[in-house]
Amino acid sequence: MRIVRREAKPLPPLPDNVLSDILFQVGHQRRALLLPTLLVSRTWFKLTVSALYRDLRFTKESGRRLQKLIDCLAFSPTELVTYSHHVRSIHITQIVQDGVESTKAQPWELVLELLAKCSMYIESLHLGTGDDRFLKFEDCGLPPTIHFPNMRELSIQPHCVKFPQLFLIDLVRRSCPQTNSLKVLRLPGCLGGLDGTGWWLIAERGSGTPKASDRSYRPTIGMEELVLTPAASSDDPAVVHAGRRWTVETVNNGLLSLRGLGFLRKLDLSLHQTISSATVQSLLFSDAARTLEDLNFTDCGFSDPHLLAIWEAVSQGQVPALKRLAVGCSCLGPVVPRPASLLKQRSSFLGSSFQAVAQQQVRDKASPQFGTAPGAPVNLGWACAIGSCGRYSDLVVRRLLDAVAGRSPKGPEATSLYIESGGRKVPTGVTIILPRFIMDMKTSKRTPTLAWSLTLPSGKQAWYDAERVMYLDVAIVIPDGRMVM
Repeated sequence: MRIVRREAKPLPPLPDNVLSDILFQVGHQRRALLLPTLLVSRTWFKLTVSALYRDLRFTKESGRRLQKLIDCLAFSPTELVTYSHHVRSIHITQIVQDGVESTKAQPWELVLELLAKCSMYIESLHLGTGDDRFLKFEDCGLPPTIHFPNMRELSIQPHCVKFPQLFLIDLVRRSCPQTNSLKVLRLPGCLGGLDGTGWWLIAERGSGTPKASDRSYRPTIGMEELVLTPAASSDDPAVVHAGRRWTVETVNNGLLSLRGLGFLRKLDLSLHQTISSATVQSLLFSDAARTLEDLNFTDCGFSDPHLLAIWEAVSQGQVPALKRLAVGCSCLGPVVPRPASLLKQRSSFLGSSFQAVAQQQVRDKASPQFGTAPGAPVNLGWACAIGSCGRYSDLVVRRLLDAVAGRSPKGPEATSLYIESGGRKVPTGVTIILPRFIMDMKTSKRTPTLAWSLTLPSGKQAWYDAERVMYLDVAIVIPDGRMVM
């Protein structure tokens, strides 16, 4: 017998792209664990630096860390790697105007310095501030040398009205000006108004058509998500003096300019009170509706003509990818007295919703008018003059549900509408969000939507959600619907 000794062959090293993908999976809170590995080798140093500097986040008390980062970017060892070239995402909140020693927030001057060093490589930018001392409107702006040619995602902190409209529009203008390939734009409750130039600029940046292309060019990338909801109030004097409000003309004409966004998947227009049914019909019969999956019209004051416009588009197959449709109202609870201060604030802003004004005012602090504690839910009533509660008739809602259900796949393809959860099948088909009340045409009275939906043929309450009713392949969701049952 002869014993043969075989030496094991060493495994080949992993490619650099595989190692990069592994390092990118390390969470933001645990990236400090990668610091001791910088001295392993030259290759590992480059890969680790790319993972450490790819996503920069500065929130709350991180102003001093921002200063240290800028000093580090200025000290980049050019013989090994340039740190600023690896920055792809910047997330900065709690920005203040003056960088005094007593504050730990992010001074605006340091933010500008960071953007100047990394603007050519940034793909995602998120800004926000909640400090009343933020900055003066006349000196808020970007230096002419800052541009974002590779920007793909631009978002502002929700309900942040400290940034003036001219500054936000300037950010959009400097994002991918040559390729017009901005994929995500989120401005939730940040603008007190928008003129026609702003609407046109948003449509151009999301078109995906480069400036140097000819007419035969077909874009392969474009805007996929657009969140453009009005602010409940605005302190921007530029908006007040220039008359840039959410007027009926600017909103409807602006929405018509978005019809060329052929890659749009999510569109959030909630709280816009001036959208006409003709605009909804024109938008849903355009190229922008071909890829729409999430359409949000919450608190838009819709009525039956708007639902009929949506029904016509769905029945004719104009929105084949639709997965979620929100046409509800966010009002909570029974009718309560409306404070005069809230009504005065609502009347001073054209197009704002009473619901948004009141909820924003009492969400984070106590409200003596309503007798609520900080953080407690506020009941504003379904009988609001602007919301959609009770404005939809049951006949029109039923017609819309049947059209959506008839568009869903049948037979073997219907199994794709379910996922396994806890050993049971959970439907994942089209979801329609409705207000808590609709109008019963037989009795001419408002009736709870949840109770009405349970009377539909084959309408069954979902076992995992008491406010969800399954009608054929459609999930009917009524937020807080059980409160009025």
